[in-house]
Amino acid sequence: MNGDFAHDLFHALRRFPDQKERVARLAERSETFRDMCEELAAAERALAALTGESTDRRIECEGWIDRLLGEMSEALCRLDVLPLPPRRSR
Repeated sequence: MNGDFAHDLFHALRRFPDQKERVARLAERSETFRDMCEELAAAERALAALTGESTDRRIECEGWIDRLLGEMSEALCRLDVLPLPPRRSR
């Protein structure tokens, strides 16, 4: 993992402290999850930069973060779900 990704992953680990191993494992396996980590880091940086900015912009960033956290939570829930093989017809 490069330094930028480690920084992005930090944001996800901080948001899911009870699932650190699962977050790291999913980040290793899924480019989509890595993209979510990157987006989360960007959204949190944008929110932090909005001190004194309009409420609408803050609400937009908070919504972005909430959406990402929901998607990441769903991905973490699916991590250990094994798909069933197709049923054979008799």
